[in-house]
Formats: sequence, structure tokens, C-alpha cells
Amino acid sequence: MLLAYLGLAACLLFSSKLREYGPLIWTLSSGIIFTTLGCEWLYAIHEEYGYLALRNICFQILSLILLLTYVKDESGLLVYAWTTVAGSAGVNLINFLRLRKYRTWSLTWRFSWQQHLLPILVLFANSLVDLLYVRADVAQLVVMTSDYYVGLYSVASKVTALLKRLLGAVIVVTVPRLACLYGQKGGEFFQKLAR
Repeated sequence: MLLAYLGLAACLLFSSKLREYGPLIWTLSSGIIFTTLGCEWLYAIHEEYGYLALRNICFQILSLILLLTYVKDESGLLVYAWTTVAGSAGVNLINFLRLRKYRTWSLTWRFSWQQHLLPILVLFANSLVDLLYVRADVAQLVVMTSDYYVGLYSVASKVTALLKRLLGAVIVVTVPRLACLYGQKGGEFFQKLAR
């Protein structure tokens, strides 16, 4: 998270084109800290998909209500950004507050960096490569074209990302369950359920 914010600050410092969007970029990037605190992976591990879905639906509805209430025209771009961040920030804050269900927090001074550093770096590298791959196209368009075309492409990208997340959610839920049922009941039951 700290590296992401340092990289963002460096990009804004050295790019005059990005600097004019500084307040908007900082507003949208405030979601990084909430995503880090949210630990959504923990809830996916424990298969709390009902909780995840209900929480997301509630905050998306709240975000939509805020959006329709406070954003009236082009001058409300920063308010639009805050309503977008409010939806994800609320979700992640509730996740953070609910973490006590799985883990108690305490400071420890005996910490084995060697044991945890490699897995953390692997996860970080995977996230970084994924982020660069997903966002590189928009960054190139910003340099090569106008804001209008970047906006059109961004909307299309968001629709595609939504469909990917939907498919990913279906896969995350069904594959482990089907594998478990296949091991317990055999191939015929698996085929029936998979269909």
C-alpha cells in the first residue's frame, strides 16, 4: 500500500498531464487503503459469500443514492469520485470491524520476517503484474488520445471488468463445492450438478 501511494505521488509529481487531475486521482486512490484494511480474501477463504454479497449490494445501493442525490452535472466530478469511494470504503470498513470474528489483534515483537516475506512478495508481485496489465491500456490512451476517448474506453473496460468479476465469483463458489461433492458422491452426481 505504501509503495502504491509513493508510486502515485511520483507519477503526479513528474507528469504535468496527470497533475491537473490530482484531487480526483487522490480521491479515487484513497480506496487503496480501505482495500488493504478490508481483508476480503479472508471472507472468501471462509466462504462467507452471503455476507459478501449482501454487504456489497447494500453499499452499492447507498453509493447509487448518494450519486443520484449529489451529482447533478459535470461540476460534480469530485463528488462522483467520493460517492464511488464511499461504496468500497464502507464495505471494507465493515470487513475490518468484523475481523475480530476470526482473529484477535495484538502487537508482537517476535516476528519471523523470513517465514512471511516470500509469500507476501509473491502475492504483491502477482497483484502488481495484474494491475499493470489491466491498467496499462488506459495509461497509454491518456498519453496518445483525448479525455473523451479515454472515457469511452474506461466505460467499456468497467463493463468488461464487471463481467469478469461476476464470472470469477461464480467460479470461486462453484469449483471448490463441485470438487468436494465429486470426492464425496462420485462422478455421476458431479455431472448432474455441474450441468
